[in-house]
Amino acid sequence: MLQITINKLKKLNVEIHILGQPPTQYFDSESIYFKEAKSFGSLDSFSVKRKDFELLTELQDKSFSERESDLHYHNLLNLFCDRDTCSVGTKDYSYYYDDDHLSNKGAQKLNKLLEAILI
Repeated sequence: MLQITINKLKKLNVEIHILGQPPTQYFDSESIYFKEAKSFGSLDSFSVKRKDFELLTELQDKSFSERESDLHYHNLLNLFCDRDTCSVGTKDYSYYYDDDHLSNKGAQKLNKLLEAILI
């Protein structure tokens, strides 16, 4: 089905961009901030580990990367993750509305990428 869609869009000369999944957190952001506020650990200690999220998205990354001649795949790991952790946010605000949907602040992390695609 994906290839059929790609073929139809290519015939229309549409440039295809696919954004990868933002890292999915282990817990919803409210729970993580509550635990951090109660001194049960740091935000990063409750945030998803990069290696765990890489394993979760390995198949999708491989599938889209294999179609590089047909589309542009944008993996979001480096926008949300450092070498070890994909942080839920900062002390001041969360990047997430829950465990996998971005908040306004989280969505703003996509601004430069989206500007590069759209402009």
